[in-house]
Amino acid sequence: MSKPPPALMPPAMTPIDMATGLPAPSPAMPAPVDQVPSVIAAPVIDRLPPPTVRSNPGAWDKCDQETQRILKLDTFDGARFELQKSFGATFATNHAVIIGSSMHPQGKFYQFGSSLVLNDALLVGRMDNSGVLSAQWHQQYANSKWGHHIQASVQPPNSQEESHVQADFDYKGDDFTGGFKFGSGPLVGLSYFQSVHPRVALGGEGYVHLGRGVSNVSARARYTDNNVTAVATYSTMGMLSTTVMRKVNNRVALAAELEVAPSNMQAIMSVGGDFVLRQCRIQLNVTSTGLMQATMQEIVAQPMSLLLSAVVDHNRDLFRFGAGVQLG
Repeated sequence: MSKPPPALMPPAMTPIDMATGLPAPSPAMPAPVDQVPSVIAAPVIDRLPPPTVRSNPGAWDKCDQETQRILKLDTFDGARFELQKSFGATFATNHAVIIGSSMHPQGKFYQFGSSLVLNDALLVGRMDNSGVLSAQWHQQYANSKWGHHIQASVQPPNSQEESHVQADFDYKGDDFTGGFKFGSGPLVGLSYFQSVHPRVALGGEGYVHLGRGVSNVSARARYTDNNVTAVATYSTMGMLSTTVMRKVNNRVALAAELEVAPSNMQAIMSVGGDFVLRQCRIQLNVTSTGLMQATMQEIVAQPMSLLLSAVVDHNRDLFRFGAGVQLG
């Protein structure tokens, strides 16, 4: 991948592509079945008194995770079928099939995944029909403030992509979280997120990809209360982004994002919503570039759900629609 142009680039919180050292683009493949949000999982508003002491702010790259779930939807086109099966409380498998899709080179896609939950660890593995094998190992050590996340991706021999591995280590203090990452390339990064007020946290992240000669430093501030989360991030790649999410009630959440490239004064704005009804969940967003996305998941009869997806991009004259069924 070539160096980023001066135009808008992905926000600093985007995961790092270890093959290039640049922020990784959003994948075109569907999310694993075990990551599809539950229809009944409505945004929860805790009407609690204002906090009076500082607490751990969480990890740097997860501080606006709920906001990104609204603004970065799992869209698809064609026909999608998903099956998830649990074998007890610790082991589960899932299958995802897509046919008639323009988002995949062969017009079809299949992915098999499995997950294993141990006492303080989660192991996840996936493999698709192109031969790409990926695995993740999440570990939180018992009676310890240390944890790690190791992820690896193995590409088939004829692939133009590179196989890679990355390890992230986190230390969670009483009012801060420190992180260290190391990946193939080699790539080395550090992050620190500090709670400076019961509602405000400040931090920074830096990484360098030695193989590509690419480096980046980001600074971030977050404000949060019972129903509002606001995050501002500035990157030395020339990107300023702000996100805001408001939980209107237990079933409605609204989000907005503004990305600005100060070097050329270009900007992109996105707004979205998450609406959890009695047996249906609807998510949608619109950007200032003319991109409109919407997804719906409706429980038809336990354990079967209907999935609908639509994407309209007026600038590219692109229209994508998909329908699917999820079991389990």
